[in-house]
Amino acid sequence: MKHTLMDRYVIDTANEIYEEYKKTTPNEHDLLMKLRSFAIIDYHSVQRTADRSGLKIPQTMRMLEAHGSSDEEKYSFTDLIDGKRIWTPVQEWIDQHDGKYDALYICVCNPANYQLPPAKSLLIYPATSMMGTEIFDEAQGNGHKMLNIIQPQSSERRHGASLLEKLIES
Repeated sequence: MKHTLMDRYVIDTANEIYEEYKKTTPNEHDLLMKLRSFAIIDYHSVQRTADRSGLKIPQTMRMLEAHGSSDEEKYSFTDLIDGKRIWTPVQEWIDQHDGKYDALYICVCNPANYQLPPAKSLLIYPATSMMGTEIFDEAQGNGHKMLNIIQPQSSERRHGASLLEKLIES
């Protein structure tokens, strides 16, 4: 299921995940408002994580939220489509959206810490199984290598202090 927020942030949520959210918030309007608030927090957390890593702050982002798994050879996500479980390589999703967004945020379990190759977009994805709080912890500087942050192939690291750093210093 695709959700577009703030014209700069798109979320691809697996049907299975959407149905799990729906169990706790059955009212459709309330559910969309809940997902929107989660998305805004994720979006700002990704921006802060990039800034803390010395990278250019992404202005556009696409997020994949699904169940998944990995081993040494592959990293895939899954969804239930018409009652059938479908597995798709994460790299296929990346290839579809790479370069169209400043950042691609992948919320898919990665128990084997499969390493994705650099892309045109900033890649942020888990180094292990997802608990759901990794991006918040990383944004606050409390992360313990829970996320892989792969700078874009043609990325420039930002120069000078960020606005946040300037405000803290003053």
